[in-house]
Amino acid sequence: MDVLVTNITEFGVFVTFSLPNIDGNLVGLVYVSEVSWDPNEDVGLETGQARKAKLIHVDTTKKHVFLSFKRTTPNPLLETLDTLLSGRDGT
Repeated sequence: MDVLVTNITEFGVFVTFSLPNIDGNLVGLVYVSEVSWDPNEDVGLETGQARKAKLIHVDTTKKHVFLSFKRTTPNPLLETLDTLLSGRDGT
């Protein structure tokens, strides 16, 4: 889904987004561990930036919505492992 970065903190990124059949914008959180596959990468997030995110969890009791930026792309480690394993010669 399309989200808009509204606040960046040390523990994550707050975003707003809208859903069909719901009036107004919703607020969600992308924990720092869900920002990038590489925790050392500077992803250059800025307030007001539009991004793609994947909805990963809704806590209906606390009314919290959790999203992920990194899960919108394949895990590069798994792709590398697949490449290495598919190239094996049986030894």
